[in-house]
Amino acid sequence: MKNKWVLIPIPLYIYIWLGIIFLFFYKSEPPEDAYMAVYGYVLLMCGLLGLGAGIFLNVAVGKHEMYSDSSSFVILNAVIKVIQVPAYVLIFILSLLSSVAGPWAIGIWAFLFFIDATSIVLSGIFSIAAMRGLMMDCRLNKIETIAYSFASFIFCIDVIVAVVLAIKTSSTKAKDIEQSEWI
Repeated sequence: MKNKWVLIPIPLYIYIWLGIIFLFFYKSEPPEDAYMAVYGYVLLMCGLLGLGAGIFLNVAVGKHEMYSDSSSFVILNAVIKVIQVPAYVLIFILSLLSSVAGPWAIGIWAFLFFIDATSIVLSGIFSIAAMRGLMMDCRLNKIETIAYSFASFIFCIDVIVAVVLAIKTSSTKAKDIEQSEWI
């Protein structure tokens, strides 16, 4: 894949949310409206660009324009998922710490769940493009593609599936290279 920079908004999205949360905890007074507007616009742009990149890649794979590069898609998918793991752990710790907030805990949990869910949806859309590329490349059948695509939207399982498929496709690619050298 030539333009890997298009995928930067996907993992950046969750870290911008965490930056906003820590900004509230760091300062004793709420930040000024101008700063929050800038953070909001950056967050909105990362979300929309990540969504747009995922949809674009799905359309490009569907039109058979990019599926020949499916192993790099799968490796990029694993990289994106692994980059987000520290943010998921941090959000989990924040949700545990928020349980001392009394009646506010439910609202904080809902907000943190929203951040996690939107991040998984953004990375899951890219995962679908990677799975479709593998299917077009005849490395996965339809049932496996559907199962792995659904698994890409489930917390924790998405990272495991991405890493397993990256290892599987890289070993398959290595075997293909070895076989082509003997021919």
